[in-house]
Amino acid sequence: MWMLLILSSILETPVKETAQDTFWKALQAHCGKTFAAEVTLDSDARMAEPSLHVRIERCAARAMVLVLDEGRGAHTELRLVRTGSGLRLIVPESDKQPQMTADTFTIGQPTRQELDISDEPRARVPGSARFQWTLELTGAGTLVYRFLRDAATPVLEIVVDLGEAR
Repeated sequence: MWMLLILSSILETPVKETAQDTFWKALQAHCGKTFAAEVTLDSDARMAEPSLHVRIERCAARAMVLVLDEGRGAHTELRLVRTGSGLRLIVPESDKQPQMTADTFTIGQPTRQELDISDEPRARVPGSARFQWTLELTGAGTLVYRFLRDAATPVLEIVVDLGEAR
């Protein structure tokens, strides 16, 4: 009898939503939409244009793609994947960097996730002590994508206006 009571209480205990769950749901709410975005910082001249469009697409339970569309057929697809331990951001190879994979290294906040580059690609990037990406959903209705060198020096910042889909 007591085993049934314990089993019943385990089955009835709600699963607590994590910060990554909350962040994921908020970002997925914009799936299938295209938004205006602006490059507000680009110290390494990675982006060809200061204005671009960001599409959030191919959303599934465990993956979605953020397409940074610079126009003229130039675009970058950032894959965001849910893992058992958090989130993973996969940044494709380009002429300026090898493909990089970054994983959440903290629990994060429901509105902000920090992702640290894995060691393997870091070794192939000269002078890279530590790269980090942050994705932040702000109270102002924007998604801010940042790429930081040494986890402190911003290299690239893109602000996506989630207020009005195109």
